Amino acid sequence: MDETMHETLRRRLAEWTPGETPTLSVYLDRRPQATGVQPAIRSGDIVLKDRLREIEKTLGPRGIALDSLRADRAR
Repeated sequence: MDETMHETLRRRLAEWTPGETPTLSVYLDRRPQATGVQPAIRSGDIVLKDRLREIEKTLGPRGIALDSLRADRAR
């Protein structure tokens, strides 16, 4: 991204207001591992999937928050 795109993104984030559903803020290192048997596997993905499963268990069997989390996870 160039600096203009970064500035636009920062501005949008600063102006954002929360809605009715939970907000996820996730930062992952998407670079492949430099070493290892399976360099294509990114450990951050595994940690994120595990954490999202943990969060899902706290949201109950149904509701707008659970639906929102599942939609975000699918994206």
